[in-house]
Amino acid sequence: MSYKIRISAAVSLFIIAVSILNGCGKSAQEYFEQAMSDFNAGNYERASVHFTKGLKLEPENVKARFFLGSSYKEMGNYDSAINHLKYAADITPKDFFILFAIADCYANLHQYENALQWTRNSLAVKPNFMESHLLLGICMFHTKQYQEAEHQLKFVAKITRDDTEKKAVYYDALYFLGETYRAAGDLKNAIGTLNTLITDNPQSAKGLFALGLSYNDMHDTKKTEEIASRLESINPQMSADLRSQIK
Repeated sequence: MSYKIRISAAVSLFIIAVSILNGCGKSAQEYFEQAMSDFNAGNYERASVHFTKGLKLEPENVKARFFLGSSYKEMGNYDSAINHLKYAADITPKDFFILFAIADCYANLHQYENALQWTRNSLAVKPNFMESHLLLGICMFHTKQYQEAEHQLKFVAKITRDDTEKKAVYYDALYFLGETYRAAGDLKNAIGTLNTLITDNPQSAKGLFALGLSYNDMHDTKKTEEIASRLESINPQMSADLRSQIK
C-alpha cells in the first residue's frame, strides 16, 4: 500500500469515526423530525434529547428552539424552558406566541411581575390574543391588583363567551374573576360569577370549591354543605377540604 493510499484510508476511517460520534451522520432535520414525533406523542424527555442534538448542528433553528423550550415546559423544568424560549425570542422578537410562552413559564414559577412584563410584550405584538389577556388578568389577581384584574377578566369573559373554540379561556376567566371578587371582599359578585361558571360547566371542581368558600365566607353553612356534597363525586379531596373549613 502506497503512502498516499494509507493517508486516504486514514482519512476515510476518521470520517467514519466522526459520523458515528455525530449520530451516524444524521442531519439536523432528521433529529428535528424525530423530536417532533416524540413531542407529539407526549415523550417530552426524548424530544428534548433529539432537539438538543439537532440544535448542535443548527443552533438558530427557531422552531426547534421553541419546541425544545416547550418540551422542558411540559416537563415542569421552567428555568430551562425560559432559557431556550428567550433564545428563540432573540432571533424572532415579534413572535407573540414565544413571548406568551415565556410569560406562562414565569407564571408557573409564581414570578408574576416577570410574567406581567412578558405578557404585555406579547400583547404589544398581537393585541387581540385572548390567552395573553387572560394571563394578564391572572397575574394581576396574584399581585393583588384587583381592579385591574377585574377589568381584564371581564373583558376576556365577554369576548370569549360565545366562542366555542375558547371555552377553556372563558371558564378560566370566570373562575379567576370570581376569585378576584372574593379576594376583594365582594362576595355577592363572587357568588354570582362562580354560579355562572358552574351553570355552564357543572363539572368544574375548582369553580365549585371557590363557590363553596364564598358561601363559607358569608357564613352560609347550608350552602357550603350543599357545594361540598356536589363536589364528592367530582373531587372527593376538594370536598373534604371544603368541609374542613366550614365555620
